[in-house]
Amino acid sequence: MYNIQTNSAIAAVKGTKVDTESFAGGASNFTVLEGQVSVSNDQGSVDVNSGQTTSVNSGSAPGSAKRSATVLPGKPAWKASRPNPSS
Repeated sequence: MYNIQTNSAIAAVKGTKVDTESFAGGASNFTVLEGQVSVSNDQGSVDVNSGQTTSVNSGSAPGSAKRSATVLPGKPAWKASRPNPSS
């Protein structure tokens, strides 16, 4: 397991692949390709399973996990896709 921290949340990665987008305004998207990710901040948490995504705005609880990705306007400040370190 490893963590990914953005301006709006921390994701505890319990799977093999997750895509993360962090936007300059503080919003973040977490999309799980395989496995499970727990996305949390001081306002709440949500478990995101394979094939699901959640969006988090700075200062707000993570949104419900959904099958279809929510597209936020603008270009990500950075994007990372990381396989499981044990692979």
